Amino acid sequence: TRQSGITVATAAHVKFPRDNVAWDGPGVTTGRRYRRDVSLTLADGEPVTLTKTAATYTSRDAAISSPGVAAVGRLRTHAASSEDALKLHQAAWGRLWERFETRLDADPLSQLVLNLHIFHLVQSLSPHTAELDAGVPARGLHGEGYRGHVFWDEMFVLPALDVRLPTVARALLDYRWHRLDAARTAAREIGLTGALFPWQSGSDGREETPGTLYNPRSQRWMPDNSRRQHHVGLAVAYNAWQHFQVTGDRDWLADRRADLIIEVARCFSAMAVHDPERDRFHISGVMGPDEFHDDHPNTRGGGLTDNTYTNVMVAWVCERVGEVLHELVGHAWESV
Repeated sequence: TRQSGITVATAAHVKFPRDNVAWDGPGVTTGRRYRRDVSLTLADGEPVTLTKTAATYTSRDAAISSPGVAAVGRLRTHAASSEDALKLHQAAWGRLWERFETRLDADPLSQLVLNLHIFHLVQSLSPHTAELDAGVPARGLHGEGYRGHVFWDEMFVLPALDVRLPTVARALLDYRWHRLDAARTAAREIGLTGALFPWQSGSDGREETPGTLYNPRSQRWMPDNSRRQHHVGLAVAYNAWQHFQVTGDRDWLADRRADLIIEVARCFSAMAVHDPERDRFHISGVMGPDEFHDDHPNTRGGGLTDNTYTNVMVAWVCERVGEVLHELVGHAWESV
């Protein structure tokens, strides 16, 4: 890859189960493309089946010498017939589906649609992703929109993963924890304490939301103020607490994930401004989940004040901080 310098290698094995096949010389490499030609003798009514087995590795994979060596070695030692590969594939999906299949006391179409979406979820986030430093892709593996950035979609899928694949859920929270310092830097740069998580997160956790977007209806470029959706940090804190509620893993909470809750609460506490006349606190310059309202008519680009969703979630997270500290009383974490 151009910027991050990740090496990706794919090895492929091609097989024809017939004798009347001739490879037309060695493969040809043109730039970054590889091609190999084959000639077939075909007979009317007689099918010919091509079986192609591929292995892909990257320089981020563990326990390998290099991606290329690993990919070729995988094919040499584990290349299976199409029948065996299909059986392994079906068995793996069978194990997952035992955990995720949902039955409804409803019409068949509703159950089909629900399970289709669950299939998309498990296709994108499975035991294979438990050891990856990756967030929830906004369009799964099925679309190239949103530039590959990570938004707040884990809030919607973690309830299903927490009770079925907790290791995967933990990996998604680790994705946020590994970028906590970047969130702290973002808060500090605008005079706040705590951690300010980005609306669109890239590989290093910086804010990647573009400043403008193209409106296909008006065919004009317009300001993109969605980086004001600071509630993404509230979702991170919510997810961390919910995972602890499901797993009861106090060591996990103490190790580092409590920071996700505490630092988000510190940020929004610093963001809140006290009104002495009404003795109330106000939070300004934000944008709620309703992306069609990003400011007041008389403060273009300035964001909203006291967005209901944001304020309610801030109150909720601040209450959870007290519970977190209570849970960790007497834990070794206190000496850190």
